[in-house]
Amino acid sequence: MNLFHITDADLVERIKQQGLLPGQQSRFDGSKVEPHKACVYLSDSSKTCALRAGLGSDDIQYGDYAVLVIDGDRLDPDLFRPDEDYLRKVLKLTPAQARESVDVYADLRRDSLSKFHSVAYKGEIPPEAIWQVMPIVKSRKKSDAYYRKLMQQRQEEYEQWAKEYDPCTGERREVASL
Repeated sequence: MNLFHITDADLVERIKQQGLLPGQQSRFDGSKVEPHKACVYLSDSSKTCALRAGLGSDDIQYGDYAVLVIDGDRLDPDLFRPDEDYLRKVLKLTPAQARESVDVYADLRRDSLSKFHSVAYKGEIPPEAIWQVMPIVKSRKKSDAYYRKLMQQRQEEYEQWAKEYDPCTGERREVASL
């Protein structure tokens, strides 16, 4: 089974050598969340992975990212845990309670993956389990200043046109010569 993890593109070479290490800061829906110190977070879909990381949000800056494809069959099945956010949603736990309860609710890991599309892996993911890297580029959005300048240019073009043509009829205006 393929699982996915998103990261900044500049970390890929290090990850290829060392694997994915638990407890690293991560992006979730455009904000930083404190991860469980012993877990790496995986998704069952590259799209869900990117959305959860906030790449669908305007709050995340442009840049280069990579989705790592993990061979889930190369991981120890006993180390999978439910995502704390799944526990928070389903069991109405606080973030701290959810982080402390991942072992207690380890049996919910399949539900976490099938219903929430995210799961925690309690341990390191070795480099040999990472079999593909898919680059993602979040392009820079044009700034408000760009659009203001564009609108100003369009307004100036219209005003110039309106001097020569009647805006109601579109007919060329007769200019009286002296």
